[in-house]
Amino acid sequence: MKIFCYNHEPEWILGRITEEFCATTSHTITNDIQKCDAIFLIAPFCYDQYHKEILKQKKFIVMLHHISEDKFDYSKFVECDQYVDTYIVPNCYTKAFVSNYTNKDIQQICYWINPTLWSEQASKKLIRESLEIACKEGKLDHTLSNNIDLQNAFIVGSFVRDTEGEGISQGIYVPKHEKGPLLFVRCIEHIQNDIDNVIVLLSGWRRQYIIQELTKRNIPYIYVMRPILPVINALYDALNLYVVSSRCEGGPQHLLEAPFKKIPTISRSIGIVHDILHTDCIMNVEDQYIIPAQEHIDFAYKKTLEVTIDKQVAKIDNVLEKICS
Repeated sequence: MKIFCYNHEPEWILGRITEEFCATTSHTITNDIQKCDAIFLIAPFCYDQYHKEILKQKKFIVMLHHISEDKFDYSKFVECDQYVDTYIVPNCYTKAFVSNYTNKDIQQICYWINPTLWSEQASKKLIRESLEIACKEGKLDHTLSNNIDLQNAFIVGSFVRDTEGEGISQGIYVPKHEKGPLLFVRCIEHIQNDIDNVIVLLSGWRRQYIIQELTKRNIPYIYVMRPILPVINALYDALNLYVVSSRCEGGPQHLLEAPFKKIPTISRSIGIVHDILHTDCIMNVEDQYIIPAQEHIDFAYKKTLEVTIDKQVAKIDNVLEKICS
């Protein structure tokens, strides 16, 4: 069967998901939309780039990720929905929301972990030494003192974009509400009450808002801006804890990556969290936290093995086959 699955955003997470699907699927990927049996759209906001007559003629499968209610464009959804045969969603929250607005088939299939990207584990000592050197040489944005002691620090990670693009050029930092950056900061304040030498390790793009809030509270941080995947892989290994503070998510990918790398992880009740984390590790992190025990870490790791890329792409392949049969 021939599938048209165009990568609209090659440098974004949806671009990586598209590339991984195309490399793993048992179906034939074609760049000729006229000759395909089905169109599989992983970046749903790009649907209006397709000719409507093509969408009428082909089986049309759309992957929906997370939907922020305050940003939901009902008219645009309805316009696309008329052409859709099936939706694929990663979690129960997106499925429940979309069910209110369509009578089309909705298949829930969790995101996958790609072990080839995240298997290698680096020495925590060496990664922290590298961060320490980079800070001292002025290569990283940080607020650490000259007497840096990362080896004995309690490092908490946040690798997600938290700031809206509008206003940044004018120095106005608007929080990306669905990512819950202020909830993360509150969690760090709780941790600081119990643990000495807490440092926040940030990575990714548009972290201006959370940096502003951490600075106000004199919470030390290190920021590695837009690292490539191998660097992100290493940054996980520097952590004592990863905190997911989002209000709304498709995944996030961190709920696969951190647990797969056996990093203690806690999260609010969003996205795929109930597919991965132990219930003890799911909470309103702005009000409370735990340091996951080994049993929690092992539980989450085993759950990630249930959603490896080969297993999850095979589920999508089955959906495509049924639709086109």
